[in-house]
Amino acid sequence: MSELLLRHSLDGLGVGEYPLDLRTARFGKPSLANYPGIHFNISHAGRWVVCAVSSEEVGVDVEQIRSIDLAIARRFFAPSEYTTLMSLEAGDRLDFFFRLWTIKESYLKALGTGLHKELSSFCVEICPSGDVSLKDPHGYAKNFKIAELFLDNRHKLALCTSDSPSPYSLTKLEFDDFVRLSEGIGMLRPM
Repeated sequence: MSELLLRHSLDGLGVGEYPLDLRTARFGKPSLANYPGIHFNISHAGRWVVCAVSSEEVGVDVEQIRSIDLAIARRFFAPSEYTTLMSLEAGDRLDFFFRLWTIKESYLKALGTGLHKELSSFCVEICPSGDVSLKDPHGYAKNFKIAELFLDNRHKLALCTSDSPSPYSLTKLEFDDFVRLSEGIGMLRPM
């Protein structure tokens, strides 16, 4: 599904080669060998697969909101993030946890480090207006913007890009769309 979604996204940019010639950077972030000006990132959780494509570095993360032990936040979040999380009403904490997590992970994916850079090594600040800012003592954050997109009430989605995250387009594909895409490139063959 991830490859089909990527191919669908790339087709709109005139990339029609198959199979895709993918390379991986030092920490495993994939890129297109023949198209250095096209950046992409993929994430999946629950029933969602998401793909972000940009002319600049990009990271995307989707997480399914589920019950977890929030003590994990003390280990993985910056101290101020943990304090903010624990100051919320108990019923709001899980939603906020996954909001922070997707923002943080999308940033790490845009940087290309993934979890090789610790989640606690930088801080996410969410203003009352909903605007998000990143504070990274290494200075990388000043080059990135965050957008949060709505999928449904059970998932959080964050997009991090080094260009402005809007305007952006969000396209939803259904299962039948994936079947048509796979048939179009010969990935599904009758048995």
